[in-house]
Amino acid sequence: FTWNRRLPLPTVKVGLSSGAMAVLGAGVIFATTSTQVAIADAQTYLATGGAQMELQAPPAITTHSSDRVMKLVKYLEKSDAKMYGAFWCSHCYDQKQTLGAEAMRSIPYIECAKDGANSQRKLCQEKDIPGYPTWEIDGKYHPGEQTLDELEELVGLKAKAATPLTTELP
Repeated sequence: FTWNRRLPLPTVKVGLSSGAMAVLGAGVIFATTSTQVAIADAQTYLATGGAQMELQAPPAITTHSSDRVMKLVKYLEKSDAKMYGAFWCSHCYDQKQTLGAEAMRSIPYIECAKDGANSQRKLCQEKDIPGYPTWEIDGKYHPGEQTLDELEELVGLKAKAATPLTTELP
């Protein structure tokens, strides 16, 4: 027996037919099974009233607020400050960690992710929040993670660096 010899045409036809039937059969089984799984998933979703989506809470804040931050919080409260974010946003988490747990209990946090716990996604969409985190301070929006210096500047706790309007001639 050699591998390069020609097979009779009927043998080739039987081999190709068998292969085609195997592929066709596997396709039918796959289509039937995946359709049944999809129908079962849809039935479960409808039976639970669509409540199958698990809401996600943001990670716990593990830092404490400094005296400097607590002073800043008083000014943020006077400025009606709010922080918009999403539970999955690493910059939001870093911002919260910078401020600490005590401060974040006093600062309103608005969850914008649709699958986030206490989601206020519609409000975030209405306000056209550009990204996370975004601070609303005195009705103005400040996207991005802010340093303590930047937040102090935004609430007027720290004077902005003065830029001279004129320069002296040499």
